[in-house]
Amino acid sequence: MTARMCHTVPMRVSGARIALVALVGALLGWAPAVATAAPTPTPNPSNGATNAKKGTTVCVISDRNALEISGIALSNGTLYAVNDQTSSDARRKVFKFNPSTCALVGTPIGYPARPLDPEDIAADAQGNLWIADIGDNNSQRPTVALWKLAGDKITGPYRLSYPDGKKYDAEAMVMSADGLPIIITKLPEPFVFVPSGPLVDNSTNGVPLKQAGKVTLPKTNTENPFSAPGRLTVTSAAVSPDRSKVVLRTYADAFEWAVPDGDIVKAITTGKPKITPLPQEPWGEAITYSPDGKFLTLSDVEQFENTTKQKPELLSYTPNAEDPNPPTPAAAVQPPPTSDKAWWSELISSTTRLYMVIGSVGVFGLLLVLLGILGIRRARKRRQRDEEADERHDGYQQDGYYDQGYGYQDPAYGYPDQHPGGNPGSNVYGPPQPQGNVYGSSQGGGNVYGSPQQYGYPDQPYYGPEQPQYGQQPGYGYPDQGGGYPPNQGGGYPPNQGYPDQGYEPPPYR
Repeated sequence: MTARMCHTVPMRVSGARIALVALVGALLGWAPAVATAAPTPTPNPSNGATNAKKGTTVCVISDRNALEISGIALSNGTLYAVNDQTSSDARRKVFKFNPSTCALVGTPIGYPARPLDPEDIAADAQGNLWIADIGDNNSQRPTVALWKLAGDKITGPYRLSYPDGKKYDAEAMVMSADGLPIIITKLPEPFVFVPSGPLVDNSTNGVPLKQAGKVTLPKTNTENPFSAPGRLTVTSAAVSPDRSKVVLRTYADAFEWAVPDGDIVKAITTGKPKITPLPQEPWGEAITYSPDGKFLTLSDVEQFENTTKQKPELLSYTPNAEDPNPPTPAAAVQPPPTSDKAWWSELISSTTRLYMVIGSVGVFGLLLVLLGILGIRRARKRRQRDEEADERHDGYQQDGYYDQGYGYQDPAYGYPDQHPGGNPGSNVYGPPQPQGNVYGSSQGGGNVYGSPQQYGYPDQPYYGPEQPQYGQQPGYGYPDQGGGYPPNQGGGYPPNQGYPDQGYEPPPYR
């Protein structure tokens, strides 16, 4: 038994080693999934560098009522500006300025009805100006509106409603070539909406808008008062005088797209823009084009009125001319280089190949796991069979105490002369006895000790060689057997003293 168990120990150790190797292989096989996780993209320093310079100051607006400027447009050599939501009647106007000196031109123009939150102003192809009353900071307006400015007179409102009753806060608008507005929302994302039909003056429910796409702005790292959110929040828009370009601005940058076919929506929803940083403007919310194609910007400085007394500066920026989609240079065909590297170095010459090698190791490790488990199971079954066989063998040998003549013995146990009627060495132990639980042949007095017999039950064979003859001591048995009891006692024990109930106990049998 011990010898067999000793053979199973190496199998267990071998199985453990196999499992360890397989585990390592499996972990290596999983490595590609972890290693190939997409890294977090980092902004290109050229896309709005932190060291970008503030624009050139053209002039400073000194009118005390033009402090919350949220939109500007240049038309017929005059710069038009609108304030956003305000409680001041004097500021709820459209202002005209000289674009070179920022001096106020004429008298500010009032609305025919109170606007809620004007956020931008844009010129259409016919030279008319449209004021975008589209701000909704609290998301509570059932409709938004446009106001038309022509000949220093404002008409409207031209109401619009977002689809499905939804509400959006928007601050940017341009006019398409067909004279319809294109609204770009500020929150929650820069979605693009256009009217589903012509504008209607003084409509109650408003012309339904439909979503035409979404703008995806490139990430930048341009410094601004609002950090990362300020780089993605669209606050104004404009179309170039020749309508070949369109620009959207955030609190940090200006994003410009080419519009070669006049389709502005297609350009801003599918194209890749050029990026011009607009760093550290106080609250940059307005942009337009100058006649020479530069950007003009203004900030809302109303919140600084009682602290720094800061005034709006008209700033000029030269648009970035860098092509956002540079052509990929054709790679020169080079002959394959010769290498003195070891053969296995090619297997890890690239990340992909290295991952393939690691993955192969993982698969091989899993195969080793299966082989290890199979070997362990087979060894356990073999050990179990051996243990069961040993138990059967030991039980057969130790069913009795063979050294005392009790129990069964293996074949060929016992002496030949103790197998009457049998062959020497045969697995028999004498003939059955004629009576029940007595020793020897039937005696005259019943259950007494008679002639020398081998003790045992009648239905059991002999138990080996001749044993000490209980009941054959002097005075027991027949008279001719050594002085037994008188004949009238049948050669047995005296009355009331016979075996087994007369105080003589047989040896314990097992």
